[in-house]
Amino acid sequence: MLPKITREAVLDIVLSAKKAPVLCVDTTASLVILGNICTMQGGLKKPHWVEAIAVNDGIIVYCGTEEGVKSYIDCNTEVINTGEGMCLPGFQDAHVHALAGATKEFQCNVSLCKSLEEALIQIRTYVESNPKLCWIKGFGFSPSWFGDSVPSASVLDSCTKGKPASFYCFDGHSMWVNTEAMKIAGVTKTSPDPPGGIIQRDEKGDPVGFFFRKCCIHI
Repeated sequence: MLPKITREAVLDIVLSAKKAPVLCVDTTASLVILGNICTMQGGLKKPHWVEAIAVNDGIIVYCGTEEGVKSYIDCNTEVINTGEGMCLPGFQDAHVHALAGATKEFQCNVSLCKSLEEALIQIRTYVESNPKLCWIKGFGFSPSWFGDSVPSASVLDSCTKGKPASFYCFDGHSMWVNTEAMKIAGVTKTSPDPPGGIIQRDEKGDPVGFFFRKCCIHI
């Protein structure tokens, strides 16, 4: 019977591999960075700090002391000293919203519009071209179109012919809706902000038609 491999044993192997020296046939580096460098190898609670890293052809070939990195430097190596600054690993995020991306293909896309006026013309055209739609849905508006103001239901009312309408912001974290949409959703002056969301209100406390984060799922 094969011996049982525990989680702890696998973790020990991984950590040992991380501590092993990096072997590289070409000991020179195209780039060397000196300074306060956090590798995040120990996570947020015990971050790992080094004085230098060496990079060759996009691969980190050395991570350690300033003295140790000297052997990787030649006349062609670019050396960057961060001084009192700090060097961190890049924040990489690759993900997709497959369902949302697909449904957007059947909605009113205003993401290429350069102004509010242009967007309203496109929305009005979309509404007229799709008379059978019960609810006008779209995406891609920019809060910058409204200057010092915020997206309001009354503006969207002007081009949606009384039909409920809701548009996601280009970043997907806020929503612009019209009066009919708020009416159907039951959003009133007395409606509390849901956990994780904010209902934008005017000076009287009335919802203006602009919702943030978790509020959007209720529309």
